Amino acid sequence: MRFNPDKSNRCQTCMMLLKLCICSEMPKIDNKTYVTIIMHFREIKTTSNTGRLANLALKNSEIRLRGSPQNMLNTEGILKPDRQNMVLQLCDEAYELNTDFIQKFPGPYNLIVPDGNWRQASKMHKREAILKCLPKVRLPLSTPSNYRLRKEHKLGGLATHEAIGRALGIIDGPHVQTEMERIFTLMVERTIALRPNMNNTCQSDFKKI
Repeated sequence: MRFNPDKSNRCQTCMMLLKLCICSEMPKIDNKTYVTIIMHFREIKTTSNTGRLANLALKNSEIRLRGSPQNMLNTEGILKPDRQNMVLQLCDEAYELNTDFIQKFPGPYNLIVPDGNWRQASKMHKREAILKCLPKVRLPLSTPSNYRLRKEHKLGGLATHEAIGRALGIIDGPHVQTEMERIFTLMVERTIALRPNMNNTCQSDFKKI
């Protein structure tokens, strides 16, 4: 999925500065678990958004936009009748995504991932009727986020790409997570190399999932 913000000095696929473009290093992961990223429309022009990076890395994934006053979320085909549909979301009723969950709810899966800032992502499963009755899953607490481009204020907070990678590591296998983390680390390191004294004051785009 291509985005076209008015950024003439940026690659229009990965949205990195042209001299930092990572498209040639992008994996094409044939993930067994389908990933549906529901992105807040304001993230389209946010070059630091990482849901877009996950979509580029994963063959079996898509992005749907929500939140625009002009265009409602297109829900057609979001739920996959031949898959276990579930939402990656922190909430009281969320199951921890682990081997016990996989045994209780066998795949194949369609992992639906809210993408936006903390406020947007945390309320998405309540605001979109199609998500309300689906099983919710959350990641086990693990190593801290490696997203050094934004300051994290929430315990367990991760960028969207990291969260998807860790979820697929549990479901599809560690090789998927490894490849996801490789391209994510490359993106972060190239950006930091250009801005060694950057000010980490922003919040991460996917919080505490």
